[in-house]
Amino acid sequence: MPAVMHRGSRRRTISEINMVPFIDVISVGTVDLPTVGAARQHQEPHVIELVLAADGTLRARLDGVDQGPLGLAQVPARVKEMQRGKDDVPVLISADKSVRYEKVVEVMDAAQKGGVKRLALMTKSANR
Repeated sequence: MPAVMHRGSRRRTISEINMVPFIDVISVGTVDLPTVGAARQHQEPHVIELVLAADGTLRARLDGVDQGPLGLAQVPARVKEMQRGKDDVPVLISADKSVRYEKVVEVMDAAQKGGVKRLALMTKSANR
């Protein structure tokens, strides 16, 4: 409740906040904050890219390093090889904008037949 102070002929309200209820609530729990070291542990160990060029050729990349061309039938075996026994390694598919969507779906299907659990399509921002 605000207190009223009398000074001469003027009356003025003094606002105050009672902090006791807030202190009781805040002191009860603890907060488990993340650390810098923990954030680094969650980084992806590898990233596999399957790149469809405008001429229809398919190439594989591991962590940005070109692994050479491959045919659609080779995708499942090559992806497993690049995953090195870790089937949760993400596989990104990128394609030139002139490539028909049907070809992209074929690559996605081949990767999924190879047991890929994490599959995504790469896109380019419109601002670039």
